[in-house]
Amino acid sequence: MPRRALPPQLRLRRRRGDTTAAPVTGVHSPRLADFVRAPSYRIVANQSEVQIGRSVRGGTWQEPAQLATWIAGRGTMDVPCYAPAVQVDEGETHVFKWRVKPRYVTTRYAYSIRISSPAVVSLTITIDGVAHPYTAWPRAQAVNQTYFVDRDVQSSAVAELELSVTGADSQPSGTVLVEAISIEAVPRALVLCDDNECGVQGELFRPRNPIIQRNIHDALIDRIDNLRDVTRRPSMLQHARSDLDPWTVAGSPVSLFDDGVAMLMPNYYGADGTGVVSWAALVKCSTSATAGTIDVSNIASGTNADQIVIPTNTTSWTWIEGGTGFDVDAEDNAAPDGRRLARNDDATFVATRTAGAGTISIATLSIWS
Repeated sequence: MPRRALPPQLRLRRRRGDTTAAPVTGVHSPRLADFVRAPSYRIVANQSEVQIGRSVRGGTWQEPAQLATWIAGRGTMDVPCYAPAVQVDEGETHVFKWRVKPRYVTTRYAYSIRISSPAVVSLTITIDGVAHPYTAWPRAQAVNQTYFVDRDVQSSAVAELELSVTGADSQPSGTVLVEAISIEAVPRALVLCDDNECGVQGELFRPRNPIIQRNIHDALIDRIDNLRDVTRRPSMLQHARSDLDPWTVAGSPVSLFDDGVAMLMPNYYGADGTGVVSWAALVKCSTSATAGTIDVSNIASGTNADQIVIPTNTTSWTWIEGGTGFDVDAEDNAAPDGRRLARNDDATFVATRTAGAGTISIATLSIWS
């Protein structure tokens, strides 16, 4: 999909502590009349109204139109909440990076982070080059703090998200702990009625309006495939340990997680048994002669289903993607919990040094659909 500057109605002036909308002038954008308001709750379309032999009524399509707009305006978890369990010492700056494939409709992110410390400590959180204050409290009082950041352009291309945590100059060593991080694509209140954002004007289906192809087919049915992309899960797994506390591989193969990681793809067509996911790792080697691999195995794809190859001369932090990706289970729409065959499709990730005598560092593992 094309990249497009955010329209004034959806852009905000980035001021510390200010989360209210403020139009930005000088940007070419669609008219406000081209947008439709997304419902705040899920619309349940009455399918029994559509039957062979019954009269075609415009009102029958109002609920599907509202449902499509609700789907388009929903937010997503581009970085699902996880626990980095990283300690930040005095004066250190830990950089966390994730590789995601956002939905085109995403215009704003909510970065949430929780940090604890035995004593109250003032830290600095930096997002997109903008520094924000953060006060870390003892664990019993620690709360998530959220920072809203706007995307510069709309795009569904794979992109990098980044957040850094800088310790205070006088904090006790080994006391500040990053407990949780998540990044949410904030739901949209207004959605553009076009092939990219898939909003649908409910006015087209009001009683006594003409029932024509432009309304039903062009505005709704022909955009179903685009709407499936809107429902895509931008992230199946996101785990960043920061550049100062990565996984390390120096000799024997290392399993990145203590247990398998369960993943489920959306079942877009009702009969999907599996779906393909892409993945990447942020890696670095301590010497130019060092090289390695990361292998993934799971139930849907089998042993060593795909591999990330870390070549020699990777001496600075570099994103390296897997080969063709690997299959994971698609949801079973008939199962209450969505699990196929009543089991988890657990994936394991093993890193191995294949050349040299140095150390391989892995700061992030990212998986997206």
